[in-house]
Amino acid sequence: MDPPLPPPAPDFAEATKVSIPLTLPPFYREDPRLWFIQLDAAFTGAHVNTQRARFTRTIPLLPYDVAVQAADLTQAQLVTPYDDLKQRLIEIFEPSRHARITALTEHRPLGDLKPSQLLRQMRHHLGDLTPNDILKAFWIKALPIAVQMSIAPWMDKTPEFLAPIADATHEIRSAAAVHQIEPDCNTEAVATKQPPRRNSPARNYQQNRPPSPIQQKGYVNTVNSGVTTEPTPPTFINMLAKYRPEPRSSSHLSTVKHFIETKGPPVTAKSRRLHPEQLRQTKEHFKQLINDGIIQPSKSPWASPLHAVPKPNGTWRFCGDYRRLNERTVGDQYAVPHLRDFSSHLHGCTVFSTLDISRAFHHIDVNPQDVPKTAIITPFGLYEYRKMNFGLKNAAQSWQRYMDQILRDFDFVFCFLDDVLIASRNIKEHERHVKAVLDVFAAEGLTVNKEKCVLAKNEVTCLGHIVNENGIRPVPKKVDNLTTFPLPTTVTDLRRFLGMLNFYRRHIPNAAMHQQPLVNAIPQPSKKKDRRTIEWTEQMKSAFNKCKNDLQNATTLAHPSPKGRLSITTDASDVGIGAVLQQVVDNKTSPLGFFSKTLTTAQQKYSTFDKELLAIYESVKHFRDFVEGRTFHIITDHKPLTTSLHQDRKTASPRRIRQMEFISQFTTDIRYTPGTSNVVADTLSRPSLELHELTTFPSGKEISVGQQSDESSEFRNLISTGRLEETQSSRNTSDSRSHSGEAFLASHEYRNTRIRPSMS
Repeated sequence: MDPPLPPPAPDFAEATKVSIPLTLPPFYREDPRLWFIQLDAAFTGAHVNTQRARFTRTIPLLPYDVAVQAADLTQAQLVTPYDDLKQRLIEIFEPSRHARITALTEHRPLGDLKPSQLLRQMRHHLGDLTPNDILKAFWIKALPIAVQMSIAPWMDKTPEFLAPIADATHEIRSAAAVHQIEPDCNTEAVATKQPPRRNSPARNYQQNRPPSPIQQKGYVNTVNSGVTTEPTPPTFINMLAKYRPEPRSSSHLSTVKHFIETKGPPVTAKSRRLHPEQLRQTKEHFKQLINDGIIQPSKSPWASPLHAVPKPNGTWRFCGDYRRLNERTVGDQYAVPHLRDFSSHLHGCTVFSTLDISRAFHHIDVNPQDVPKTAIITPFGLYEYRKMNFGLKNAAQSWQRYMDQILRDFDFVFCFLDDVLIASRNIKEHERHVKAVLDVFAAEGLTVNKEKCVLAKNEVTCLGHIVNENGIRPVPKKVDNLTTFPLPTTVTDLRRFLGMLNFYRRHIPNAAMHQQPLVNAIPQPSKKKDRRTIEWTEQMKSAFNKCKNDLQNATTLAHPSPKGRLSITTDASDVGIGAVLQQVVDNKTSPLGFFSKTLTTAQQKYSTFDKELLAIYESVKHFRDFVEGRTFHIITDHKPLTTSLHQDRKTASPRRIRQMEFISQFTTDIRYTPGTSNVVADTLSRPSLELHELTTFPSGKEISVGQQSDESSEFRNLISTGRLEETQSSRNTSDSRSHSGEAFLASHEYRNTRIRPSMS
């Protein structure tokens, strides 16, 4: 009789107990406690019971900025690593008691929920809160902002402790008897109505409009962008209230005019018929433009049709349909800033403001010889624009040229068309900066849209991002719009979804691989407005939901530091390549951007060396604007690449030589890190675990048989050089283990598959 088999190793014993596939949800930062409850249930159902096994399965689910908070736990030898990780993340991300009550008191739209579902959600958020907590929250909300700020450091104290502090602050404010404009909880600033001035068409247009409730009562910032709200300092409130643009003179804009250089004969069009309400609004709009001196009656041989775009409030926005005119217009090559550049000079800044210029394009004169080309045909006449109109080719370049001229001396300002961002290191410096910009605008006769201006905030919305001293992240409202995006039914709808998603691509690790099933579903070639229907598979639906989850967990990207030490960490897999650009400032590593790309059919046939080299080559090209002229190093988990730039290239292929020469223009410092340490880039280059992970683990015998039949040169070379040895494992099967005993080398049939038992 054969001797009894030895007991299985603990990790293998646990792996054999798995009864259901382990599918884990992505990290939910709004409610980490509920997320860990879901994890515990999933681990229990899959018989993953040890602390180390749960810990190693949880870490890959965390977004980069969350994983950084627990990086020290991965290095420490802890007895209960999973419980320690749970406690750490709950302490950091769980809302405070005051924040939970505040969320309950805010308006909650019912949306698609049933009333009973909304009640259960609110009861869940209530948790262990007591009536005393709720009373304190309502009491604090009723206090003036200044009093709220005075008790903010002691929010965890009882109302009896806070009341004397609030009383003292209130008495000081009352005794000062300073009759300033004071914002309440919902008011950002108050401005008096400006007296009418002449010679400013754009400003007169605003004054002649019927006053809205906001204009009658004062200035209220109504932008709901998801940023943290705090009161605007009175200095900035008064600064905006006192803003008075000077009457414009010919000297202001004489250096910048909008030119329309065309080729070929004039283009014409017939007037478009309008329904009665549209016609009435059009006549009123054009009458106002004539009074403001923006348009004039025309006898031009050029004629473009009128285009009306509906507004959310039920009215219409009118402009010209200049598509045919634009086809014959010679392009202006003046550079408009890249959206990615707006955060390049924000490192060290803590106070931000955004200014919005009212009807910006109407401040620029059209070259008199080109005015007839702007003519618009309407049912009631032909009109031409004396001021630059929306929809004209090169209009953005003309406006950007003008703004660069008047703001070129201010290195604390970033201007993208009519959006202006001002960033400063402290509040005193910021006061000088904002005043300087407003003085220039006033001297140029520019009007600002006070309803959209945000002054002296620690966090603002700019160009689709939330900006603060830590970095930039997507705007929550735009993220919500994408996460609620319905399943696209046509090719055009799918392309629209991918286009909106990729606006935030550099915030999303592994974007290319997760989007690959959706990109492959777009037939080629396809029309611009392709109405062909999409046949959805389960893999595509999984990828669609994964893309939404990726955006919800998008990483905050740090502001580039001129003194930061840069590095690019790269990796390649059989299906894609990935990289992350990072900087080290004060011994803290922060991401500046992610890059990932799927491989073509030909590239998938490259050797491992060529794939890893391609990953470095493509990532350096992608991050060229960050690293050019800077000292940086490249980190890879493929050791032969560390000496590749110094080897004899006579035997290298032309493609390798081209890529190495390009890389060497920027750096020759390539460093090796083991694959187990190259977590970020390794994740970027590999497809989603839930799409490719084995649901059942191959037995030790199956692995051994596969290794014995593996004739690949890589496998045999490792054995012949002594880097692998044959050993008898605790599973009573023959497999090949490294001398460190940390891992086995899978045979060719398993090498492209995620095998997870060693993590148990």
